[in-house]
Amino acid sequence: MKLNNKTLLIVFGVLLGLYFLGTQLKGKQERSFKEELVRVDTAKVSSLLLYSKADGHKEVKFSRENGQWTVSQGELSSNVQPNFMPQLLNEFVSMKTKRVAGVSKANWEKYEVTDSLGSRIKILEGGKVKADLTVGKFDFKQPQQQGQQPTMSSFVRLTDEEKVYVVDGAISMAFSRGFEAFRDRTLATVNKANITKVTLEKDGQTTAYAKGQEGWQGIDSTAIDQYLTGLGNVQGSQFKDGFSPSTPLAKLTLEGNNMKTLELNCYPSDAAGKFVVNSSANPSVFFETDSVGVFKTVYLDLPK
Repeated sequence: MKLNNKTLLIVFGVLLGLYFLGTQLKGKQERSFKEELVRVDTAKVSSLLLYSKADGHKEVKFSRENGQWTVSQGELSSNVQPNFMPQLLNEFVSMKTKRVAGVSKANWEKYEVTDSLGSRIKILEGGKVKADLTVGKFDFKQPQQQGQQPTMSSFVRLTDEEKVYVVDGAISMAFSRGFEAFRDRTLATVNKANITKVTLEKDGQTTAYAKGQEGWQGIDSTAIDQYLTGLGNVQGSQFKDGFSPSTPLAKLTLEGNNMKTLELNCYPSDAAGKFVVNSSANPSVFFETDSVGVFKTVYLDLPK
């Protein structure tokens, strides 16, 4: 049977219509999940509440006031680690959905997004909850071919949904830690080139060195340079919360150009062989150290 041109055009039109219809239906199927689980304007976030498995799901609160972030749990409050909050909030910005891992509660335990296995996060803007989700299992895959980048994925559930999503990034790792992991541990962060005077008060004696136009006076320049290099980034390790300071055993004062005067005080600890150190750079917290830790770096390594 011969088909005329008109008939061929009709058949072609029907087939073309079926093709586009199929394409649209396929596209809708492929995009049946939320490509963007959380929409966050990082500039508007006022606080973030974390209930981490690592902390027994006790509330950890991150608060922003006058551009500064603090982290608190119960009565304890500290500054957040420097530059940490922008990185943390950026996890939500870059969190794109890759696929749906499960559609019912039966999958929650497998992907660690149950109330007991996961870590719950609430993001607030001016007291209003803008996002509420639970993060669970973290997945890391090495590249299969040379030149490829490793892939990191996290399993996430919106609190009011049963679906479990796989998203790009390491948000599960970022929020799987406890309160202490987010606290600022800074004791000293200095640029040795700015320092012009070092004063150490210890054992009833005061030792002071000054830097003039011709360099350091009364001390070998290489020795003092090595000492100040060690003070470039001094971090505390063990928090000593609730400590009440007495008369310092030792005190180091650093003065210089383009910097605030930095004071590091050392106190006796109630633990044998331990000391407690506090810094004017992070005055609200105290750190316990032994004689070979921060105590040695700050108070014993200064050359005579």
